[in-house]
Amino acid sequence: MNPRPISAFVDGSSPPDYASLLGGVGVVLRDAAGDLLTLSRPVSPRLPIHYLEALAVLTALEVAEQLGVLWIIIHCDCSHAIAQLTEVCPPAPGLEDVNRRVQEAMRRFCWVSLVWISREENERAHGLARVGTHMPWDVVWFRGQSEGAS
Repeated sequence: MNPRPISAFVDGSSPPDYASLLGGVGVVLRDAAGDLLTLSRPVSPRLPIHYLEALAVLTALEVAEQLGVLWIIIHCDCSHAIAQLTEVCPPAPGLEDVNRRVQEAMRRFCWVSLVWISREENERAHGLARVGTHMPWDVVWFRGQSEGAS
């Protein structure tokens, strides 16, 4: 188990045009030494953006749990998703299932914080989410112990 807090930067992408039938999520997990893991994941079929934003949060939680993380700060540029996931407002129709899955995943951590950041501060996760809209498979980069900080 990793006793140090991890920061996650997450984003979902659903291109407005129909150049891609995929949506995508992007996740950057960062510890004190820098990026620990980056992930770009396609989502098929393409789903509404608020669903993809919640799915990005869920993806970050699942990956962090697999890494043994106990405390996580999740940075998201969608204030509406944060409000629904923290139960400030009820989930929009069609988002109940993913919101329930996020709530269940959050309970498996000692501490979770969801915070809003600007799109500019979330550019890497946004770029990874956009990559996911055009790739048929996950793309993952993991910082190995031999590589040190990036």
